[in-house]
Amino acid sequence: MTVSRAPASGAARSQAMLIAALLVVTIAALLIRCLAIAEPLGIDQSLWASAVRGMSRGQRLYHDVWEQRPPGIYWIYYAGFSVFGWTPATVAWLDIGASALTTLALFALGRALADTLTGAAAAAAYAVLTMPAWLYGHGGFLERSNVDPAVELSQLMSAQRELEANANMIRYQDQTLQRLVNDVAKVG
Repeated sequence: MTVSRAPASGAARSQAMLIAALLVVTIAALLIRCLAIAEPLGIDQSLWASAVRGMSRGQRLYHDVWEQRPPGIYWIYYAGFSVFGWTPATVAWLDIGASALTTLALFALGRALADTLTGAAAAAAYAVLTMPAWLYGHGGFLERSNVDPAVELSQLMSAQRELEANANMIRYQDQTLQRLVNDVAKVG
């Protein structure tokens, strides 16, 4: 007995193509991260690796070796260095693995909560928007370009007041010029 399938509708075909495109973008974004193996470690990665090196020599975390991160990152680095060796490439592979697992988790979560398209969109957004900063030519310092919201908000309010003052000055100048033109017209 053969089962005949109805041809897929145009909307279903478009959705399948969109999902495939999102998955290709996601995989490409994850593969591009492999270039990080040849890059020097970032500031945070270097601090973590140094702390783990101290731990491997008998120093105690938060007593002899200090950095404000939770202990999980140090234990993951320690396990990675123990398995793959004490090289910067180990850190790159750990980062790539963490990114791949997070991307996969976002895909599964989006798919479970909504549908496959949502899962693919979440995975693609994460993979593309969390690319390493060195890819953008900022030397890994892009993440350090933080903004203090309170300062920015006060500067925005100050700029708004200056804009209002300038607008009032222009309005006053316009009214004065209009009166001058009207007075000259009455005389002439």
